[in-house]
Amino acid sequence: MRAEAVAFSAAGSRFRACGVDYETGLVGRHAVMNLLAAIAVAREFGIDAGRLREPVRTFAIGKMRGEKTEHNGIVIWNDCYNSNPEAARSMIDVLGETPAARRIAVLGEMLELGHAADDLHRAVGRYAAEHGVDLLIAVRGHARAMAEAAVAAGLSASCAHFFEDAAEAGDFARRAARPGDAVLFKGSRGVHVERALERFLV
Repeated sequence: MRAEAVAFSAAGSRFRACGVDYETGLVGRHAVMNLLAAIAVAREFGIDAGRLREPVRTFAIGKMRGEKTEHNGIVIWNDCYNSNPEAARSMIDVLGETPAARRIAVLGEMLELGHAADDLHRAVGRYAAEHGVDLLIAVRGHARAMAEAAVAAGLSASCAHFFEDAAEAGDFARRAARPGDAVLFKGSRGVHVERALERFLV
């Protein structure tokens, strides 16, 4: 199933599927893809697509899954629950669509990518540099390749940093961020990027 007339913003998403227009408070391409999967399953069970308009509109996000908050005049996107290359790019887009003076991405290592891990992290780093990230803070392991690739793609070396420890990354982000900025926290579950967010909020 494919969506038509998709519109993404930091406030949510709109899309059309099965001839029905949907609105959701969920952000990012990956969220719409998940909703499309649910609509497709419902269709297989004979549930009319129109009946799903309200459930899609009111569907609540889970903890650490695209939660938007504000702290000291800084917009925070908490997407720490998990990560993969597609979801990371999607949330970088959400960050880019967020009105802000600067956009800071705290991106943790994406686990279980096998032999392609370095290349996939580099691709996300390039994407961040090319899609509006002003400061990239990479956390743990293969995420170092993200920072390196972002610099190779044009981000200033002074704006790409790597930390092996999530808490240290959070301390750095807290010192760097200013009112008016927007900050994204995202990484695989095992990296515990939420620890960076916890230190950011101290």
